[in-house]
Amino acid sequence: MAAQHLVTFAHDGDTIAVSADADAFLVFGHADPIRESVVSHGPFVMTTRQEIHEAIADYQAGKFGGF
Repeated sequence: MAAQHLVTFAHDGDTIAVSADADAFLVFGHADPIRESVVSHGPFVMTTRQEIHEAIADYQAGKFGGF
């Protein structure tokens, strides 16, 4: 099984050095911090438990459109 790691870099420089002892796949991503709470349940990710419950109810009521 492949190892998976998430790394957050400090904002204290302008370079990053990376090395690997074997073949590796490296993915870089960048985004501003959300600075809000995050709640997840199944495929739903919202900012409150109430929003999760509403999304589940909407899904069960068929309000997500035709797939």
